[in-house]
Amino acid sequence: IVYLNEKNGLYHGTTGKRIETIHLDEEYEDLLKEPWVRYGTKLKLKEIKELLDTLPRSSSVAIISAEHLHKELFTHSGAGTLIMRGHRLFSEQDLANVDSDRLRALLIAQDPEIASGAATAASYWQKLAELKKEGGQYWIYGDEPYQLAAIVTRKPGQAIASVDKFVATKAATLGNITDNAWKLITRDHSQLVWSVPRTDDNLSWHFERADGSWSVGDDIVFWYGVEDWKKISDMVAAKGEKPATTAAAPKQQHQPAGAGARSYSTMARKPTAVFGGARRSYSTSSSSSGAPLRVGLIGARGYTGRELIRLVDTHPRFELAYVSSRELAGKPVPNYTKASLDHVNLSAQQVGNLARDGRSNVDVWILALPNNVAAPFVAAIDEATAGLPTDQQPVVIDLSADYRFDKTGQWAYGLPELHRDSLLVNTTGRIANPGCYATGSQLGIAPLLPYLDPTRLPSVFGVSGYSGAGTKPSPKNDPEFLRDNLIPYAPVNHIHEREIGHSLTRITKPQYPFSSANPLQVQFSPHVASFFQGIALTLHVPLRMSMNAKDMHDIYKEFYQKERLVHVTEAAPLVRDNAEKHYSVVGGFAVPPSDGQLEEGSASLAERRAVLNVTLDNLLKGAATQAVQNMNIALGIDEYMGIPVQETPTMSSS
Repeated sequence: IVYLNEKNGLYHGTTGKRIETIHLDEEYEDLLKEPWVRYGTKLKLKEIKELLDTLPRSSSVAIISAEHLHKELFTHSGAGTLIMRGHRLFSEQDLANVDSDRLRALLIAQDPEIASGAATAASYWQKLAELKKEGGQYWIYGDEPYQLAAIVTRKPGQAIASVDKFVATKAATLGNITDNAWKLITRDHSQLVWSVPRTDDNLSWHFERADGSWSVGDDIVFWYGVEDWKKISDMVAAKGEKPATTAAAPKQQHQPAGAGARSYSTMARKPTAVFGGARRSYSTSSSSSGAPLRVGLIGARGYTGRELIRLVDTHPRFELAYVSSRELAGKPVPNYTKASLDHVNLSAQQVGNLARDGRSNVDVWILALPNNVAAPFVAAIDEATAGLPTDQQPVVIDLSADYRFDKTGQWAYGLPELHRDSLLVNTTGRIANPGCYATGSQLGIAPLLPYLDPTRLPSVFGVSGYSGAGTKPSPKNDPEFLRDNLIPYAPVNHIHEREIGHSLTRITKPQYPFSSANPLQVQFSPHVASFFQGIALTLHVPLRMSMNAKDMHDIYKEFYQKERLVHVTEAAPLVRDNAEKHYSVVGGFAVPPSDGQLEEGSASLAERRAVLNVTLDNLLKGAATQAVQNMNIALGIDEYMGIPVQETPTMSSS
């Protein structure tokens, strides 16, 4: 049942945060005692409870705004407040007071030790009985249908209790019963310790609830509410390893139980802090752990959007949160296997609303839109996240040309091989992805910048596959029209022509014969050919000194020696070899023969130039792959993660 309201849910009167889910059977009475639950809020809760009491227990009410309704219906991330009956939790201190048969069945199904046969439920019952006989205590927590069980023990004379077992079915995980159980446990026990195997799929859940942790062999020891470092040291030592006495106890800020903000997970919602979901990181940035990083893609209809979906699908850390396309709205997202996801049609305002929660909802927004369309989306995200801490503001990658000429300092230029330093120190999380032709041209010219003749312009002759002309029908992407044909276009003032000179000028150094006051300019002549994807460039670079082909090869080899997505070859690269590859190739170095006459103005001046070839895939290194490179850098993970790196380029005979 969907209940529409303007506020997009119920908000906790003390914390001011939206309450994501409410389990009425467990929380209703306590909620009504809260001083901020009054008037319309109290009436609303009472009416919803009366309604759900008459419906099947699986029923729920989502309180949500109209503009967020699509999140509830069509995406993997819910919105608003979800209210359900749930089940009451219990706490018992005697095994005789619980249904031991159902508890045994749950442990056999969910507890690794008992499920593997390393121990039995009967032997565990005996262990609990012996603990109690020795003067210790144990607590058994669970819910009425036995979808969850937690067993906490405390040895005689010890103040710190141990979470001995914590198991949950998928239904309990998706119903967020795990968090309610943790709330009940921490009400009863102010200090807790527990250990989890390093291989546990739910480590993020444990990290989030712990105040600190220590790795011991194959396990990680967690603690909650313990601030005495001597006690922490003793706990870890009991596991077989004593931490260094000079170390400071790792301290996390944990949210007190009952603070009001909750997380909820279903198959159509983003799992945020769920025992079985393990989605969020325990640090301030989700990029510091193995938690998935969520991507919102705006503009999925184009060829680049399709390649981005494929790359996200195979990336070990990324997952799609939203895929927006006006023309494809409601249709399944193809080539994505991590989840069943449909296209949505998000306006700039809707994207802004989704961005309000920062990285807890979406870590990075990719704008794969035509030129002059991105600004409203960027403005909406900026306005929505202005009050968030820097490390919680989402990264924005713009694939259009709208911000490549930025003069405000807010946008970094995303060509890592030439601008990596500025990308690494960028604190705004705003990255302008370079154009495809501009990427190849700059990679071809950059190593020769110290040797340029400032009185003559570099010239670039470019040929692209017709995918570079986009999906909107035109002669430039019509295979029949292109058959046995080559189409020149934009012979002057192509936007990539300006971008090449502008961006190379950004990396000026004192030894370069140009500067911001005397910017580099280039001549660029683009063409469209009959092949689908790939770019071939022939560059003529005027030099102020003579060099031979071997000199050029050595210069380029040294310049790109540490780059994994740029290969340098002696032979000229072929576009067919580079198509569907994630790297660029620079090669085919040549210089005109010299007759020794190098005076200014002579006919031989033209001989003082370098000629070379560059190839790349316009959809990959020229767009989607480069976007992933930039996302990785901005989120603090391996720059090449999720990118198929090929140590040597594919080369066929020409």
